[in-house]
Amino acid sequence: MNVDYINDLRKREIDMVKTRYREILEGKIVLEIGSGTGAQLVELSELASEVVGIDLELGSYHQHADPRVRSYDGHNIPFSDNSFDVIFSSNVLEHIAHRDAFQDEIFRVLKPGGYCIHLLPSHYWRLWTSVGTFIVFPARLSVGVASYLRTGKWELAHDLSRWLDLIVGDRHGEFGNRITEFYHFRPSVWRRYFDQKGWSVVEMRPGGLAYEGNMILAHSIRWSPDSPLTRAIAEPSWKMRSKMSRVFGSSCYVFLLRAPEETEK
Repeated sequence: MNVDYINDLRKREIDMVKTRYREILEGKIVLEIGSGTGAQLVELSELASEVVGIDLELGSYHQHADPRVRSYDGHNIPFSDNSFDVIFSSNVLEHIAHRDAFQDEIFRVLKPGGYCIHLLPSHYWRLWTSVGTFIVFPARLSVGVASYLRTGKWELAHDLSRWLDLIVGDRHGEFGNRITEFYHFRPSVWRRYFDQKGWSVVEMRPGGLAYEGNMILAHSIRWSPDSPLTRAIAEPSWKMRSKMSRVFGSSCYVFLLRAPEETEK
């Protein structure tokens, strides 16, 4: 995994959130769901009066997390009722199988009339991730064949499902499959879900970047993100991705939700 690339991508997305929703975040108490290392939490703390994050204890980033990131069981948010003004998540809700019950938990800890800001993958991300997986498949196959010739062990998939994963990508979230995610990730489907759960959808907008899950072309920023050489290469790359999103679609959509002024606890 190209960590510098992922961090730079999330930094650009959170910068957009901070710019557009500054008045909503400034001086508020904010909870981030699925914080990972807490990189975005640090960015949010520049505006919020208080920030805290939660993530699974067995998450891949847990050992390197910001001390403000608390472990939780994935079901029960470990805070009392009406604790937060704003709840933020980035590419998290699609991974929560019990998302209906989890919405109730969000309502519980969010103050009446409070806001949620969710960044979620779109059907464009699903499309270009599948296309990208197909593009890199010959390279992955050649590596597998070379390994077999060298060791005599066939390390690639032995069943049809795994071959499909290798060719067009596996399921990303907890709903549907590698094909029906084209439907589940549509912004209109996300919006309909939030409407059904009792949220007021204040805004639904594209994140403004085109990227896919295989990190094709991520090599352009694989060096330290602080080096002048990296910045000289990366800046045009992200500008290009912004322009590409207008043609090929934005890979991420941003949802600003507001809770009712009075909620049933």
